Amino acid sequence: MVSQQERMVGDTARIDSADAGATESNGDQSAVVTGAQLKTSVVDSSGQKVRDIPADRIRFIASTRWTDVGWRVVEIKVLT
Repeated sequence: MVSQQERMVGDTARIDSADAGATESNGDQSAVVTGAQLKTSVVDSSGQKVRDIPADRIRFIASTRWTDVGWRVVEIKVLT
C-alpha cells in the first residue's frame, strides 16, 4: 500500500494470463488473472526512496460489468 504523497517508481505489475471465469445471473463476467508484482521502490513527494516493495506472484479474480460506456471492473478479489 502506498500512502498519500508517495508513489511507486516504474512498472509495478505484469499480467501473464487472463482466463474467462463465470458469468453471473446479472450478466457480470469474471476473469482469473495471474501475473507478477514487480520489485519496485516507493518514493515520497520529494523523490526520496521510502521503501522497497518485493517481487511476488499475483493471482486475482476481476469481476466486470457492461455499462453504457463499455466494460467496467466492479470488484477485484485477491486469491491466495
